[in-house]
Amino acid sequence: MEVIIDLGNIWESLSAIGTIGAVVVSLYLSRKDSINEVRVST
Repeated sequence: MEVIIDLGNIWESLSAIGTIGAVVVSLYLSRKDSINEVRVST
């Protein structure tokens, strides 16, 4: 049995996961800010 690990694909996957995580966090923070503005203005 031969196991071959291609690290290039692993790093690309980790990069994609990190990018998606950054987008989710930025959307969460922007939504949180807009909710606070609505609460203050009402």
